[in-house]
Amino acid sequence: MMLIGSNRRAAVASGLSVRKASVSAFVLSALGATVVALLTVAQFNRSAGDQFGGLTFDALAAVLVAGTAIMGGDGSPVRTALAAILIATLGNIMVLHGFEYGTRLTILGVAVVLAVATFHLLRGRRSE
Repeated sequence: MMLIGSNRRAAVASGLSVRKASVSAFVLSALGATVVALLTVAQFNRSAGDQFGGLTFDALAAVLVAGTAIMGGDGSPVRTALAAILIATLGNIMVLHGFEYGTRLTILGVAVVLAVATFHLLRGRRSE
């Protein structure tokens, strides 16, 4: 998937079936969403399309804090998982200390900006 996302023409030239890989990725994503929906219904006895709407920011924050470039680049599932744990822990600590929702989002936003800026500076130094 990384090759297809990075350079579609190179993936085709190397003999990969771009269409098959893309369809497989979407099917696996749909299966994962189905499993999550079934587990949600099993736990809460109900489900709604916007039930986990607030988690989008947390997921994006975890990816960015892990140093994964949104427009492609190097990524690591381990770094992303560790960043997700960090974001969840930070959020839980703020909830336990009574921070309001807006304040929590602001602090997480600042953490994301600092992490992205740090990774950008570190990548710039490595390329020099």
